[in-house]
Amino acid sequence: MEFLISLLSQFVRNFTANLHLVLLFGAYLLLSHLVERGADRKGRATAAANLTTWVGVGALVGGRLAYALPSLDQYVAHPADLLRVNTGLSFYGALVGGLVVGSWYGWRHQEGFWWIADLYGLYTPLAIMLTRFGCLLHNTCYGIQAPPPLGIRFPGFTQPRYPAELYAGLLALLLFGVLLWLSQRHLAPGTLFLAFLGGYPLARALVDLTRIDLGSQWGMGDPVLSVGVALAAATLWWLRRRRVGGGSVPEQ
Repeated sequence: MEFLISLLSQFVRNFTANLHLVLLFGAYLLLSHLVERGADRKGRATAAANLTTWVGVGALVGGRLAYALPSLDQYVAHPADLLRVNTGLSFYGALVGGLVVGSWYGWRHQEGFWWIADLYGLYTPLAIMLTRFGCLLHNTCYGIQAPPPLGIRFPGFTQPRYPAELYAGLLALLLFGVLLWLSQRHLAPGTLFLAFLGGYPLARALVDLTRIDLGSQWGMGDPVLSVGVALAAATLWWLRRRRVGGGSVPEQ
């Protein structure tokens, strides 16, 4: 009996330690299901089902490589560590990887870009929410010291700290609500995706102000990079709005 209790206790500890990976995989499955369901309403379920797998692979590879870049020497010395997804992923690397692979797949199979991009833009905040909550449960995504009642006392710390990932998850849920409202309106193709591409980085930049681990990617601090992505999305929206207004951009 003691052996069974010990075995069960070990299983619970291992499951809890890797819960963030379970939620990461669950977020991918949820996003894929919602995108495929949205595509089914457009009569394009098969195209979306094939695409989601490739986008997932591209996002995973891109996210891992971008995360490893700031510590490139370490990964050159120990290349097997690149396969340890549980040590971290870069959101912007995953975004670029998913976009590159998804665009390539769509071009090769003569599928439009904006209709599927809008579906990903609409539902990705829900996937982000799950991953952020998983990071919070992993007790590795804490922020700077916070005054009560705004903080949580994380294991290993005596002072409460901002639950940065909780804020990020709630803001992602709020963004989904805004995008869902926008999806009920007759908007030009690409608007939902660009709204996500502008809205989430701004929310992330706000949350980054409470983080303790303000790292950098591609030579820029995370808040600076986030604002840059949001500005790029706004510029693309403006340019596309002019082209759609002129009738030079196809519907999908």
